[in-house]
Amino acid sequence: LKNTIFADQIFGIMAKEATVTEKTDFDQKVGKTINYFQQNKRSIVIILIAIAVILLGFFGYLKLYKEPREAEAKNIMWKAEYYFRKDSFNLAINGDGTNLGFLQISEDYSGTEAGDLSIYYLGVCYLNTGEYEAAIENFENTDLEDEILSVMAIGQCGDAIWNWEIRTKL
Repeated sequence: LKNTIFADQIFGIMAKEATVTEKTDFDQKVGKTINYFQQNKRSIVIILIAIAVILLGFFGYLKLYKEPREAEAKNIMWKAEYYFRKDSFNLAINGDGTNLGFLQISEDYSGTEAGDLSIYYLGVCYLNTGEYEAAIENFENTDLEDEILSVMAIGQCGDAIWNWEIRTKL
């Protein structure tokens, strides 16, 4: 029984020493961290402000510039799509004087989904009007998020190349 008490006392003391050592290591690390922040306070504040400005600028660009332009482009594009569906490809390309065509929409609203879709529509219109070089150029510049339309653009670009080669060999 005496040996058991003595062993408990030794292990208890060792456990206390380990805890004290762990606490002092932790305290040293916390102290170094606090000292680092105190010495570099100005730089850290500048970096945090810069990150906040960048994030605010990015989200401001999305909400205040890009999203309204996207909505405006989609609202404008309906008449060109109407002419496209009616196979009035020249009106779809150039517009009717009152409403913009795909050519102007793709230029004025580049970088938007509607602008990118207008480039695809231009390629299809040019393919159907026999302007194969213009069709090829537009299909190559098409950058659509829609996977199906992207694949269709590749196929239609192939059609335009094929038709252009046939026409140039005749």
